[in-house]
Amino acid sequence: MILSRLGLAPVITLGMMVGILSFSGCSQEQKACKNPETKNANDLFERWILRQKVFSDRSMESMNGHINEGYILAVQAMYREQSKIFEPMQDLIESIFAGEVKNGELNISLNDALKRNLSYLYGLLDHDIAAFVDFLRHHGLESNDLNKRDKEADYHDVIKQYYGIMQLLFANSDSFVESEYLFALSNRLFEFFYGPKTWVHGQKMLTNHAMYPIARVFYATVWRFLSGLGWRDWNKTCLDALKKECDSGKKIVYIASGNDLYQLFKHGIYNIESIDPLLPSQPKFYADGWSWIIREDGIGDKIELKFEDKEITLKRVEFRTYGTFKAKLHTGLEEDVQKSMTRWGIYDKKSGKQLGNWVISRRFVTQDDFIMDKNKVLLLSFNELYFVTSTNPSKSWGIDPDKFPSDFMIYVKQLRAQVTKEVAQHMKLADESEFSFIALGSQIN
Repeated sequence: MILSRLGLAPVITLGMMVGILSFSGCSQEQKACKNPETKNANDLFERWILRQKVFSDRSMESMNGHINEGYILAVQAMYREQSKIFEPMQDLIESIFAGEVKNGELNISLNDALKRNLSYLYGLLDHDIAAFVDFLRHHGLESNDLNKRDKEADYHDVIKQYYGIMQLLFANSDSFVESEYLFALSNRLFEFFYGPKTWVHGQKMLTNHAMYPIARVFYATVWRFLSGLGWRDWNKTCLDALKKECDSGKKIVYIASGNDLYQLFKHGIYNIESIDPLLPSQPKFYADGWSWIIREDGIGDKIELKFEDKEITLKRVEFRTYGTFKAKLHTGLEEDVQKSMTRWGIYDKKSGKQLGNWVISRRFVTQDDFIMDKNKVLLLSFNELYFVTSTNPSKSWGIDPDKFPSDFMIYVKQLRAQVTKEVAQHMKLADESEFSFIALGSQIN
């Protein structure tokens, strides 16, 4: 049932990687292009431009300002659409919304009881998630019977049921506003579940079978809004922090980036190294034109990008190959892929001044890439964070969080806070636990 984005970086161990990679030894000479091409943002990044969102961090309590008649209608419509899935949660939903479920309809009104209940829960989600866990426990979600029913029910319905509870809390007629709240909520749930000071609560949910339903609330919500839907989106807090790092002279090393660079360029981040095998079987994860970006005979090619406050030009100034590597694709077949380095110089279009470089290292990531360096910071997407922290042979990239240095920190494009070694280790322990549910880096849309 669990589908993973393993095609972006095949499932191999570090030991296997040594045997799989084969190098030709010397890099080839530069080849100037007789007919260099110029492309624009839409040619190469249209998918990111049209579908990618940048979400700001919203406080949960600010949701109180959205509790109006429009909210009532949005909640009722959402409940009506998924009424069958919500049936096991009927008592909890009636308690939260101070209403009644009848004939597949959630009958609620804009009254003081509803406002009081919601305000209380938003406050807990902002300031005391442990108390929110207790609220769920005392309203029917600590239950061996419910856990047993979950195991027997349709897997996809169970996932929808648990993230649906949270979606009801933040329903909004404006889909962007709703998504931004759920993105922010998922950040808080992730931090609570795996954070150093609160991991004890996450462990308890993973070891007490009666609390599995509550663990599913966390997993389903985090997966849905940071991975399943949020895999392509950015947290503005993360982008702002990366901009400061870049301005201080550091290089942004973006692991498994594909060609997801549009927002970095837009935010004035110009010193970047991408590490990604760019496997030809995975076009879903790259915007159109990714193969042209790393083409061999393209010295002199240009990319013209126009933003509201600036125009920049990327020029292909260097390309070198270093043999090939064998990639085991998600189909099970192996394919020889060229290992290469492409460097795009980044220039201010008006002045011609060089602003930085985008270097694309077409290869697999290794354990050594996670060694910290005062001149660089690491960046990863939430999906790939899961593959980095899992040691399950069918999911893992062969990276061991226990081997990260003690000062390890990595930015995750969907998260407002950097992930530390301890958090990564907690994710590893969670993945090794008896608790079995959706993998946090699977089934992306």
